Amino acid sequence: MLQHGRIVADGTPAEVKRRVAGRQVRCVTRLEASEIAQVPGVQSVRTDGSAVVALTSDAEGLARYLLQRDASFSGLEIAGARLEEAFIALTTDPARADAEGARQ
Repeated sequence: MLQHGRIVADGTPAEVKRRVAGRQVRCVTRLEASEIAQVPGVQSVRTDGSAVVALTSDAEGLARYLLQRDASFSGLEIAGARLEEAFIALTTDPARADAEGARQ
């Protein structure tokens, strides 16, 4: 993976995904993405139709947070980070990109 002409990650898709510690949490919630982004461990948040998708290092903590603050919370899915999330995390977080680039 390149960022601004610099290698930020190199390897197979599985190796690149492992470099991004975290899991994907997908759900339907009334909470705003900006609020979810402030939860400790959350690295990124995006909307996908009526669902919110967050990449986090603490999926269980995020699920508890959502359950406590939204009675209408539904459709919880937790999965490992996908290559797309790894790409976004590695190319949008300068500190992470610097750390990964230093390992190359």
